[in-house]
Amino acid sequence: MIPETLKKNLFPGLYCLFFAGFFFFPSSTFLSNFFYITLAFPFLGMVVLKKVNVRILFTSKVFILCALFLVYLWATLFWSENFESKEIYNYARRVIYILGFIATTIYLVHTYPDFLKRLLTVFCWIAAIVSVVYSIYFYLHHPFPEHRLSGYGVLYNPIRTSSIYGICFLGCLYLLHHQSAEKARWLHAALLIPLFSYMMLSQARGPIFAMILTLFIWQLILIFRSGFKKSILGKFGILFMFILTATVVIFLSFPEFFRYFFIERGASYRLEMWEKFLEVIALRPFFGHGLNADTTTIMSDGQTFLHPHSVYVATFYYGGIAGLAIQLILIGYAIYRSLAIEKLPEQFFITCSLFFGAFCIFTDGNVLIQHPKPFWIFFWFPMALCAAYELIGKKLNCRYG
Repeated sequence: MIPETLKKNLFPGLYCLFFAGFFFFPSSTFLSNFFYITLAFPFLGMVVLKKVNVRILFTSKVFILCALFLVYLWATLFWSENFESKEIYNYARRVIYILGFIATTIYLVHTYPDFLKRLLTVFCWIAAIVSVVYSIYFYLHHPFPEHRLSGYGVLYNPIRTSSIYGICFLGCLYLLHHQSAEKARWLHAALLIPLFSYMMLSQARGPIFAMILTLFIWQLILIFRSGFKKSILGKFGILFMFILTATVVIFLSFPEFFRYFFIERGASYRLEMWEKFLEVIALRPFFGHGLNADTTTIMSDGQTFLHPHSVYVATFYYGGIAGLAIQLILIGYAIYRSLAIEKLPEQFFITCSLFFGAFCIFTDGNVLIQHPKPFWIFFWFPMALCAAYELIGKKLNCRYG
């Protein structure tokens, strides 16, 4: 017999382990297999056994828009310039897995009232410890600041790793804000340092600017709700000024860091790249070139890129105006719904995560239909939380009984 406590906490524990796997698992393939075996198939079993009310999920407009966006992108394969029948099956599986991940998150939020807090506690602590250990190890073997902090394993891409650390940073802020004990508040405040340090050391400009812009927008929201003086002097106003000050101090203390961060890397070909993609998009503007279209682009100096390094440009390229419109409506409506849950303490994390994810994909990424990858953490996870709390706001629960 399985102890009742273990049985009750096994599924959320496996979900937390899946999140932790981004830091520890050796490859994306290993992480994907872990997700399929421990989360996707068990959740499907709960649906078959009628422990999950799938129909309730479709009363969430956020969930419906996620499904619409994913299914539309998948459908573009049928008019893709490089149509391959096997890709129909491959991308269909990915769509199902992403929707399953969103549905699983909703189920866990509805089943365990403190699920988000526990998940973020585990995730933030692991991220902070890994940040300290890996940063020391990396710079013992690579000179600073000539080398940006690169990733490893699943988190091989420094930009997307930095984006995950941004979600951890926001999660730690959420936990800090809801600590009652003074020591716990100081402990979580200290935890912010290694999380933000990893973002800076990775020299990933997109996530850093996304974080600054996100906190700035949150300040504007607080100003609109509470008035100028109260908001600017509040905790998040002080934190926002601390981040700006810390950033300036780092750049002034390490001029070489500033040079590598801005000057030598420039715009990283993005402006020229996007201009070339827009020229091709203009040939099929309404419904795009299809998800399997070739996105290889050659720059003026001969440098080759395999995708546009912007999810928005990629969506525009693959799905045309229709696809980009659905994506923007999804993001806009999700943010609108998150602002409607004003009375819940989770609003800060959900709203800021949505803004942060939306900004991060502006300067990075290709297609959002993927096996478990960092996009699941900083884009689909906030969407799933928004859908879950949208249903809570309607007093609906996806659990039977």
